[in-house]
Amino acid sequence: MPTPALAIVERIAAAILTALQTYAGHDSTGAELAVRPSAAGDNFSLQHGLILLDQGDGSRSPEYESYDSYAWSQAFTVAILLRQADVGAGAVATEVNAAVAAVQVVLTATPQWGGIALDTDLTSVVLFDLVGAEGLTGAEISFDVVYRVKKTDPTTNS
Repeated sequence: MPTPALAIVERIAAAILTALQTYAGHDSTGAELAVRPSAAGDNFSLQHGLILLDQGDGSRSPEYESYDSYAWSQAFTVAILLRQADVGAGAVATEVNAAVAAVQVVLTATPQWGGIALDTDLTSVVLFDLVGAEGLTGAEISFDVVYRVKKTDPTTNS
């Protein structure tokens, strides 16, 4: 049996993760600092500089549809974690704002994600402090990626 093609939304998520990994780099052990958590079990620790990519719900975008295609808006959230002790002498808010700006640049640099999406729209930024995780602060950046697929094949962009 042939291996089925990856759904477009999975290819978009992989492209986003690759861009975030290029930005974030690696920790001292060589582990990626940008990860996509899985339900099967996560092998990362909450640490300074960690970026988490989470996929939300998708919804139809009829304004982008054509006679032979469906259009979808897929929600994603990127969480940026910073350990206050590792920020240094600067203000924590300044460091969080700088990280948010840098990640926003990554997310909007190629809004079509290699030609498989139509556009990327940043929708919100929420700052947070993690309760129970000593000294971790950060931000969540929510965004939608609009893409189109053929009505007869959800693995083929249109």
